Amino acid sequence: MILRRTILLTYQINEQFKHLTREYHIEKQLNNDLINETYIRMGPIDVHANIGDVASFEVYLSKPIDEPIEITFQCDPKCNTFDIGDLTNITLDRDHMKATLNFTAIYAGHDTILAFIENNRSMDKFNLDYAFVRIRVGHNQFLGILGIVFGWIYFFGWSISFWPQNITNYKRKSVVGLNFDYTILHFTGFLFYSIFNLSLYFSSTVQDEYEAVHPRSEIPVELNDVVYSLHAAAVTSITWTQCMIYERGDQRLSIYGKLFQLCTWSVGSILLVLCFFKVVTWLTFIYYFSYIKLVVTGVKYLPQVYFNFVRKSTAGWTIWMIYLDIVGGSMSMLQMLTIAYNYNDWTTLLGNLPKLGLSFASIFYDIIFLLQEFVFYPNTNNPKMIKRASILTNLSRRRSTLKNIDNSYDHLCKMDSSISSSDSSNVNNTNESSNNAPSFMVHK
Repeated sequence: MILRRTILLTYQINEQFKHLTREYHIEKQLNNDLINETYIRMGPIDVHANIGDVASFEVYLSKPIDEPIEITFQCDPKCNTFDIGDLTNITLDRDHMKATLNFTAIYAGHDTILAFIENNRSMDKFNLDYAFVRIRVGHNQFLGILGIVFGWIYFFGWSISFWPQNITNYKRKSVVGLNFDYTILHFTGFLFYSIFNLSLYFSSTVQDEYEAVHPRSEIPVELNDVVYSLHAAAVTSITWTQCMIYERGDQRLSIYGKLFQLCTWSVGSILLVLCFFKVVTWLTFIYYFSYIKLVVTGVKYLPQVYFNFVRKSTAGWTIWMIYLDIVGGSMSMLQMLTIAYNYNDWTTLLGNLPKLGLSFASIFYDIIFLLQEFVFYPNTNNPKMIKRASILTNLSRRRSTLKNIDNSYDHLCKMDSSISSSDSSNVNNTNESSNNAPSFMVHK
């Protein structure tokens, strides 16, 4: 009972917070852009209901008007979740600047309700940019709560998954076995993801550009997205720092990793300059970072997979990160499926193929790591094997150093031999010259 109440309270807080965030953003835009205009506003901007619920929204004027206006309502393109007959025409005037309308949710799905002024001659006098409401109707509240629960589980699962590797590195004071290309890709991906989320969530300029491209659409970034990406960027930066200060053997960042970093940051810098000169929009600039994040997520595990294959060992690579990653990836997929079914909106699933594909890619790589850990290279990730791998790495590095010393010694010996031969040759030449010299020079 306590768990049920806690989950229900979390669901209500989550919905209320999203509602307040969206309303605040719209009110801020209205105050900045339409403060001198007379506009018709509908709210709340997002109405969520379940089948059988009676939902409501308000329509109001921003300023008093001289003549009354009649307002009608239509769905774009058609009503899928309720009967449009529930929404009767209303009249607003100086004395009645607000009206409340009710409708009964019949089918699961989503709709967008638009307001129109009946008298076309009055249309130009009013701004109707925010005269709309987005409707989402679910099958039942349980599925809505289940989607929230899946969301928080994958949020914590993926967030915690970054820490086991750092803890392992700290205990060993070594990063031997952790591929550097994977580490820098991991950090770069979440740093770029943070830039994207922060810009789209907090920047009014970016939000305005997004709404110009996608009118009447929701901003696709929530607060938990911002928190998750910032936390991930911070933790992966710690991992990269550990690679710089702990024992690393002969491991280095490959030329491919260096080229990738050079190219991505160079292109980002060029786009930033173009933004200041208004050649490209800020929305284009931040979308660049999201695309790089998608590419990174698809390939970042490859260096570690190949590294384990070459060593025939998973020593130094913690499997706990994979366990938590599987939890996060599977819960993310379950959340998408639950939301798509609950709101009868499979376009949200198929229309977000990058996220769906990345979830599959994450689980695919996790399966490979599990096979490497328990099938291909078993018993190689225990403390003794990790210590042995570290010792072997150090021995390999020392052998390499000794080999270089031997090569240098051989080179010096050859040089000494060459010098000795040269000196001997010079002495012989001198003796021969003395023997062949004229007698008067000898006697002299």
